[in-house]
Amino acid sequence: MDIVRQVGSHLASVLGSPVRLTLARAPESDRAPFHVATFANVPATGATTLVTLGLCDPPLAAPDGEPVRQELLLCAWNEHDAEALLQLLFSIGDTVRQNGESADFGDVIDLATSFGDPSPFPTHAFLYPPVYHPETIHDCPVQLDGRDATVELVWFIPLTPGEAEHVLAEGPKAFADLMASTDPDLLDLDRRDSA
Repeated sequence: MDIVRQVGSHLASVLGSPVRLTLARAPESDRAPFHVATFANVPATGATTLVTLGLCDPPLAAPDGEPVRQELLLCAWNEHDAEALLQLLFSIGDTVRQNGESADFGDVIDLATSFGDPSPFPTHAFLYPPVYHPETIHDCPVQLDGRDATVELVWFIPLTPGEAEHVLAEGPKAFADLMASTDPDLLDLDRRDSA
């Protein structure tokens, strides 16, 4: 079974069957397109989780130059525009793929660069492990050429302006501390600043 099917099977075993599988628009490069799987009522009733499928193949380059296989995850309450969220994840996935560099935990991404100003989304996003989901989803076990390997899931969390400013000034650990002290609803993309 190819790596993308293995990741899809693992996600379905943890999150349930996807309610929708959407193919990315025609790629700008010669690399294979990727999909986005939509899971209903995950991580909570009334929420949706979107996960890229296929971003992991081929691998991306980690900061140390080592190859890493990743998929991106985005989740929000159903009140948010599902098509806009789908396009957001496609755009970020396409940017990651074109750059060929991994999306690393603790990084802050400037969304205005990707979508222009004004953007229908928050201006920044933070990359974090998907802690709102079962721990078994964080790393998807796969077999590659007869060897055990892992595909890492990276949660793409849109930030409020204050949260982004706080994390950029204080560093990635500041976000974990902020979450622990204020417990913001990270599924609410219109939430008030918690910083």
